[in-house]
Amino acid sequence: MHIEHRSRLLTALLGLALLLQACAAPQPTNPPVKALPQSNVPIKIGVTTSLTGSLADFGALQRNGMKMWADDVNDRGALLGRPIE
Repeated sequence: MHIEHRSRLLTALLGLALLLQACAAPQPTNPPVKALPQSNVPIKIGVTTSLTGSLADFGALQRNGMKMWADDVNDRGALLGRPIE
């Protein structure tokens, strides 16, 4: 029993040491984000949906929702400085 107790204690201490090392490790720093160049080339967003058949009603709703989203983004100044199409 004494050896089993020692083994469990050693395992717990090793686990604690690894946890403390992981928490103390320096975090990587991200380089500063550079501004993207402005462009008038639109970002084209595509969606696969059904516009015919039994699911056409849902496809039309999805297409209209995407169009509303694109219009909203463009009204607020585009995405990453580029218009959405």
